[in-house]
Amino acid sequence: LNSPQIAEMADAQMWRVMAHTDAGNYAAARADALASEAIYTDYPDWVRQDFLFAAVTAALETGDTETASRFLGQITTSGLDLEGLSRFELLSARIDEAAGRFDEALDTLGQVISIDVRPTRVEAIYRTMKILERMGRLDPARAAETLATEVMIWRGDELEADMLQLLAEQYFLTASYREAFETVQMASVAHPDDPSTERMLNQARTEFADLYLNGLADSLEPIDALTLYYDFRNLTPSGARGDEMIRNLARRLVKVDLLEQAGELLRYQIDNRLEGAARAQIAADLAIVHLANRDPEKSLQALRDTRISGLPPALDRQRRILEARALIDAGRDELALDILSSMDGRDA
Repeated sequence: LNSPQIAEMADAQMWRVMAHTDAGNYAAARADALASEAIYTDYPDWVRQDFLFAAVTAALETGDTETASRFLGQITTSGLDLEGLSRFELLSARIDEAAGRFDEALDTLGQVISIDVRPTRVEAIYRTMKILERMGRLDPARAAETLATEVMIWRGDELEADMLQLLAEQYFLTASYREAFETVQMASVAHPDDPSTERMLNQARTEFADLYLNGLADSLEPIDALTLYYDFRNLTPSGARGDEMIRNLARRLVKVDLLEQAGELLRYQIDNRLEGAARAQIAADLAIVHLANRDPEKSLQALRDTRISGLPPALDRQRRILEARALIDAGRDELALDILSSMDGRDA
């Protein structure tokens, strides 16, 4: 239909409207619809209906509500089957929504849902929730329950990606963090290139950071907070914010005596995320955890693995004191005294 011989023919443009709309090329579909409007009536009813449905959709997707209303008014509803009627009502509701007539749109969407043709029914449910959200009337818990069912049934297109985004948002609003992160993971696998997926990932990274940086994870049981972190730690931000996240979680685990788990978190930081003085500081924290867990050998190992020159004096002193304490706990008092003999202060 784009070949040079026929590209400018009105008939080719008319057929391209349907092809472009199915392919999501809405601007091109709208332009072709306007260019071929004069000749579509020469075709059989089923072609006219498909053309008009495609033209209305393309106009709506490009924000041209006036053109969408004009094309919709040319559809003869008496000749529509049940699927066509539900499609007509769905597009009518979308025009009302675009014009800000939310109550009318909700009524029409309710009719689409009651007709119960699966493709239009699923979209009607999604659009009902989006309108209720705009009106401030959407119940997050009920919306999440409904959407969770619908996304199990409807797979594989832009509508699924949009529904997954809305579902994740409702889960975050109800503090259902595991379900929210699982939904984001599902979307990133099923729709890696969809724009809504990138928006979901950005929200998930923000929510994940807030959990461990701003105290939201304190509402979770410590083990739940830990398993949530391990299951979704690919969302950990890079740099200092991510390091502070891990330290906050480790501190909380220490408070409830989950020392082994806290040690594993800090060791992961040392092995995978940090360098230089920052690595030496976290190693000192890890040494304290191992000492509290009555494992002086691991404490010594953490300090030796991260030994470097040129550390700030306060950090260097802290690490020497910790090494001496670990040696004492390991029964090597003479070596501890060698370290402490050149040091002054109450701690020494």
